[in-house]
Amino acid sequence: MMLPLSAPFAKGFRRLVGNRAILFGIIILAVVVLTSLLAPLITPYSPAKLSIANRPKPPSGAHLFGTDEFGRDIFTRAVFAGLVSLLVGLASSASRRCWASSSVFLPATSAGWTRRYRGFSTR
Repeated sequence: MMLPLSAPFAKGFRRLVGNRAILFGIIILAVVVLTSLLAPLITPYSPAKLSIANRPKPPSGAHLFGTDEFGRDIFTRAVFAGLVSLLVGLASSASRRCWASSSVFLPATSAGWTRRYRGFSTR
């Protein structure tokens, strides 16, 4: 049973589903986001813990991408790096929105005050 959709939303949704490149991008983004958010559950190793016994090892069942020169699991570090990248992206997007809102709101609200006290009243 399909839910009734408003006409503009339904048209946009059909266009979205019809474009394979967009769907592929959404799937890749969803995988990266889910992998990053579930990083502590997916990876059995700490991203910062050193293990001299596991110094440079090739990929194996225990270490999917191998280990680096300090014995750290590269897969774990890559997954946690994705989490950091998502957080930086969200923070920069949020700060940009705050800056854009304030750069529009403040001049718009103070325009009447500056015109009135500088003699440029429009009345």
